[in-house]
Amino acid sequence: MESILEKLKNLWQVRQHTIYEGNTYIIGDFLVRVAAPKHANYKGMLVEVEYISTINPYAAAPILREFIEMLKSPEIDIEQWEPNAEDSFSKIGLSDDSFTRAHTDYQYMKLFKNWDLF
Repeated sequence: MESILEKLKNLWQVRQHTIYEGNTYIIGDFLVRVAAPKHANYKGMLVEVEYISTINPYAAAPILREFIEMLKSPEIDIEQWEPNAEDSFSKIGLSDDSFTRAHTDYQYMKLFKNWDLF
């Protein structure tokens, strides 16, 4: 997660600076990475869930959605990657059959664009 944020930092103008700290947890076939701002005056957190039993992004998607729903409280709003025809991995030269860190980078970029961060 740190390497992704490092790569993305040059894509937008810095308006504020915060330091994130986090941990990685292994829960069965899932890796859960959690990062939160170090200072209390920032709200929100970044949670990345990886299903390690498959590298096929489309096979893992429903399992990941179900796992995330079990983890979160009902009152919490979350932004999730919801691929559509415009966001096809193959459109940007990535495989539709095997998932890599480049796929994760692309997902973060699309989510951050939806938040109008750049």
